[in-house]
Amino acid sequence: MYIPTIKVTDISERWRVAIRTSAEIEAFCQEKYGKTFKIYDGYDEKKPPTAADCPYVALLPGAKGEGAGRSENAYMLTIAWCICNKTPIIVGSDISYPGLRETDTLGQLILETVAELNPSYPVNDIDYDIDPSSNFPQYPGRMNLTLNMQVIMGTNLVY
Repeated sequence: MYIPTIKVTDISERWRVAIRTSAEIEAFCQEKYGKTFKIYDGYDEKKPPTAADCPYVALLPGAKGEGAGRSENAYMLTIAWCICNKTPIIVGSDISYPGLRETDTLGQLILETVAELNPSYPVNDIDYDIDPSSNFPQYPGRMNLTLNMQVIMGTNLVY
């Protein structure tokens, strides 16, 4: 009996190519930071990217649920991203840190790039988080994405 399966890294590689070739993401990074974003396929947590590496995107293939008794396989992947902006906007006694909006914009552009990359298997669950206080002036974001693939025994899954 053949159990339909696919590597999580096959999905993340398609996402990496789509993110790298996104004109919208590139235009945003050029406009805001004057440079092309870096993209990591995983990264060294003991030596993570620094403020000088911003803006960046990191693909972190995660987990999957497959098996002969399943009608759908589930694939969970994480995308992290980060921008750096230490300059507040001060108007009277109002202080705004535009890095928060910038990281949310970049995250939204990434999500829109991958969410329906393959209309047959769209992302169907999103856990999206921005952490504006942990690494100031870096503004990291992270999204955990799940997509499901219908299982038909004896067929090959292709993303």
